[in-house]
Amino acid sequence: MPSKPGKYGIKIWVACDAQSSYAWNLQVYTGKPPGGAPEKNQGMRVVLDMTQGLRGHNITCDNLLYSLGQELLKRKLTMVGTVRKTGQSFPVHC
Repeated sequence: MPSKPGKYGIKIWVACDAQSSYAWNLQVYTGKPPGGAPEKNQGMRVVLDMTQGLRGHNITCDNLLYSLGQELLKRKLTMVGTVRKTGQSFPVHC
C-alpha cells in the first residue's frame, strides 16, 4: 500500500465494550508464517474467535459479510456495519 508508513508492523484486533471501553478480548497478528500461504476468511475467523462466549451482544464492524452474520445469529449475537455496493450479494430478506 502506498499510504502505509512502513513495510512491517503488528496488527492488533481488540473487542471492546462500547460503554466502558473495556478491552474484553484481543489478538495480535504479526503476519503469515514464513513460507505459509495467506489465510482465507481471516476477518470472519477473527470475529468468531473474539466473540467466543458472548451472548446477547451486538457486534459492530466496518464491512459486513452475510455468512458472518448468519454465524453470529447462531450464537445469539447481532451485527451492524457498512455494506459495500460492489461486495458480496445479500438475500432479498435482509
